[in-house]
Amino acid sequence: MKMKLILSIAFSILTASMLYALEFYDVSRPDIAKIKLNISAKNESALNTLLIQTMERQLKHSLLFENASAADAEYLLEIEKTIESGSIVSTLKSSAESGFEPLVFGVKFKKQDERYISRKSAQVSNLMLKQLFGIKGSLGSPIIYSTNNASETQVKTLYLKYHGDDGQKQLTFNLFSNYGASWDPTGKNILYTAITARGTRVFMQGFRPLRVKSVEVFFDEGTGSAAEWGSTGRVFISKYVNRSNTDIYEYYLDGEKIYGLPTPKLRESDRITKNSAIETEPALSPDGRYLALISDRTGSPQVYVRDMQRKKLTRITENGNYNVSPSWSPDGKFIAYASRRSGVSSIYRIDPKSKEENRVTPKNMNAESPTWSPDGSMIAFSGKKGGDWKIYYSLSSGGQAVRLTNSKAGLQETMPSWGPSLR
Repeated sequence: MKMKLILSIAFSILTASMLYALEFYDVSRPDIAKIKLNISAKNESALNTLLIQTMERQLKHSLLFENASAADAEYLLEIEKTIESGSIVSTLKSSAESGFEPLVFGVKFKKQDERYISRKSAQVSNLMLKQLFGIKGSLGSPIIYSTNNASETQVKTLYLKYHGDDGQKQLTFNLFSNYGASWDPTGKNILYTAITARGTRVFMQGFRPLRVKSVEVFFDEGTGSAAEWGSTGRVFISKYVNRSNTDIYEYYLDGEKIYGLPTPKLRESDRITKNSAIETEPALSPDGRYLALISDRTGSPQVYVRDMQRKKLTRITENGNYNVSPSWSPDGKFIAYASRRSGVSSIYRIDPKSKEENRVTPKNMNAESPTWSPDGSMIAFSGKKGGDWKIYYSLSSGGQAVRLTNSKAGLQETMPSWGPSLR
């Protein structure tokens, strides 16, 4: 198949042409064979070497490429010119006579620091993922998760990591236990829940631009938690009515105007579930039509989907007696959730219409709290192979689980939340 490239990355791409994307693999299917890729530079320089090393690391994190020698590679990416000169020209071509027309694209470099080069590398790597797999690519996208050291304190701190890059950054500096980060539809703000001396409180924090200070946006005598920002801009929150009853409420936060405003209060008209059971963990579908939630109305926690217009609730999980933490895929076709079966908690992916499911995580580890990459190709989760919970990820179709973080032993990492694509 022949390809021509149409590409536009503001201020970075100089030349490219293509009429349609060629999908070599369907990333929704399990057992995807990785593409063997070799990256080289015709013009050697220190920054070109850094770029190649960064791209090799990032593309490996996509779980769809593996580094190979020029002799063994299926595809070759050759870089001409140098970053030091202000721009490079890259050519992606097949190593065999496959009918693949080479892709030629240029990238401008206005800076030469390592962080800037990493961002440009992620842009080019995502472009390759789009053209070869038909997906947008999630390299360079942010992931937030909770970390705590149980041997020292029960305080949980939110940390930020960019997918494909080394290192992490601390986001919260309070002495609370912070968890359950949720992104607003614009990717500019996050919500998180904090356990404090006053009770459970919900905070909002600016992400773009990043703010150190958080603002309390919900507190109702400690009865509400697990706030989730939906695709429509509405916020869904679980409120404890009594010890055996939790219902879900819906309200609106304007992330641009919330700073300096009074803390919102829930009204009875905001209540969208009214049942004597515990109903929690709300997650709105990308199109805003359906709300996934957990209810134990049948005696055990199960995943339900509520039609927001018809107000009809349908149970979608039929296997297992403990199914929690629903998370919608970006295209709304699947829901990932954690299910405990035979003493092991695993991540499953289910089609809410057909109710067909498949296991995402390996059988040899416990896994909880799934979250989708912004392109839908991967799922990150809290995983436990030994004594500590760490953040892992795998292809959303299932397969090998790979550590996302490189933290030391003794640190517990939980509840990841994957943010928007690199811009």
